[in-house]
Amino acid sequence: NIVLLKKVESINTVLYEILKPYGFDDIGQIVSVLDEQSGKQFFSNTHQLIKDRDHLIISPIRDDSLDEIIIEENQIEVEVLEKKLSMETISNENFKIPNDPKIACLDKDKLAFPLKVRKWRDGDYFCPLGMKQKKKLSDFLIDEKVPLNEKERQLVVFSNEDIVWVIGRRIDDRYRIKKETSSALLLSYK
Repeated sequence: NIVLLKKVESINTVLYEILKPYGFDDIGQIVSVLDEQSGKQFFSNTHQLIKDRDHLIISPIRDDSLDEIIIEENQIEVEVLEKKLSMETISNENFKIPNDPKIACLDKDKLAFPLKVRKWRDGDYFCPLGMKQKKKLSDFLIDEKVPLNEKERQLVVFSNEDIVWVIGRRIDDRYRIKKETSSALLLSYK
């Protein structure tokens, strides 16, 4: 917590002791950005430090490289960055949409298979649930106050060229379940 950290008398010493196990040694430069805009990044051999709005966020450097993953209609599960993305088709009769950001409920009849999963890219856009107009995904992630380390790993599910789900955050309004929906596709990322 940056506010608490700035109240400490010998901030350089305290920060040095906190960051030493993660391999950071340029403490003076890190302290100098505490009052600056979020997004500044520092790297050690093993970790990344990001100056976010109110916190310094330390995370391990991982190889999160991901090519596009193709999901066929008959697949039940696929591994995506060490987690499982599972699919289930459900009849819309008496179906309740789960209140879980890790689960997306989509109108299966509107989807075009195969679906694709990849990391988001600059220039991606979608119609967030509840909105009728398109929004840049980068603006959506900023509005949601997604920290930079999570933003870099954000995954999206595509049908044709449309983002249908920003995984763990929001589905596209055009693919939502309606009264006339006959079957729903449940996507779960856990």
